[in-house]
Amino acid sequence: MEGLKSYGKYYEVELDNIFKIKIDLNKNNRNEYIFMNLLNTGGTINPLGVNLIYSNRSNQVNCDFGNKIKLQDYKKVEIESASSFKVTNADDSCDMYEYDETRQVFRNEEKNITCQMENSTYINTQSFALVNKDEVEMDLEVGRNYPTLIKGKNRITGYDVSDGKISRITNTLSDGLLFTQGENEKIIIHQKDDKVLRKVVLRYDSNENLERILIKNVKEQEEVIISDYSLTLTLDLMVILNNITKERISVSLSGEQTTITKDYSLEANKAKSQTITYLDEHTIVEDVRTSKKVYFIYDNKDRIRNVLSSDKELEYYKYDGYKLMEKSNVLSLNENLNHNLISNHDFSNDMQSWVSIKTTPSVTDNVTLSNYL
Repeated sequence: MEGLKSYGKYYEVELDNIFKIKIDLNKNNRNEYIFMNLLNTGGTINPLGVNLIYSNRSNQVNCDFGNKIKLQDYKKVEIESASSFKVTNADDSCDMYEYDETRQVFRNEEKNITCQMENSTYINTQSFALVNKDEVEMDLEVGRNYPTLIKGKNRITGYDVSDGKISRITNTLSDGLLFTQGENEKIIIHQKDDKVLRKVVLRYDSNENLERILIKNVKEQEEVIISDYSLTLTLDLMVILNNITKERISVSLSGEQTTITKDYSLEANKAKSQTITYLDEHTIVEDVRTSKKVYFIYDNKDRIRNVLSSDKELEYYKYDGYKLMEKSNVLSLNENLNHNLISNHDFSNDMQSWVSIKTTPSVTDNVTLSNYL
């Protein structure tokens, strides 16, 4: 699994500001992710949060939070060689760090994160301090699945780990998140000054698949359920149901097509559906009700180059390696023009580099906009 990419393109749908589903539109990196924002202590200074990531095509079972689910802060560091190490993230992506002789640091090029090892051009430690462009430092150790400390301008967060599993997260404002394990459930408790404010209960089936989430406010030792969700998480079907409002999102997979349906009640006529169809050279997102389509066209390096709609609107993207350098404004296409999408594969420079042709049957050896529109 490659995980989420900074240059990737994703279909997104949300439920109740708690769940966000992101579906990779690249056929070669096809995956479905569910982000679960279950708890946040609030504020802009040193907040704590519980954000889980479900990666549908992950092969990892019996994770800290159930099959295929990790806490967003998950970081597993492994030494690859004397001059490189990698960090595996919660979405199964891996960040490789190699020695940069020019800057004299270990560096991850894509994310622009550095790791300084004092007086050394090779790995001489089991501990690593990663610093990003915002000067936020994350301290990692081999053998842990979480940081020991994260510190920045408005943040100092500590992580307690037992047997590779998170047990407590703390900040400097007397907030604490406690993680306790019960029979077929995990309970997350938010405390401030030793006073319990909120609980999140995660319940699992006998195979460690997450199937229920309860969020409770706690006041004077009385617990009140404020959110209640049922989940179905299998390789071919993902369903999240709000048991209170009956609002529901389902994602079903069949061959090269994924169908996303959002129900605002359990009445079928109120459902809204879209499909994602994966083809060799592009991906199509179609609204089932209106039949409107959007085409996402990739180059041979799996970078999105053009986004084209059936309303004849187009965007182009330009890169330096895998770093996005330019995204165009939306361009409206003249109905009488077709543009070759294979030979040039680039709408930059105001499309001057493109071959513009009248719609004629003589052009048969290349794919043109008429194939899409």
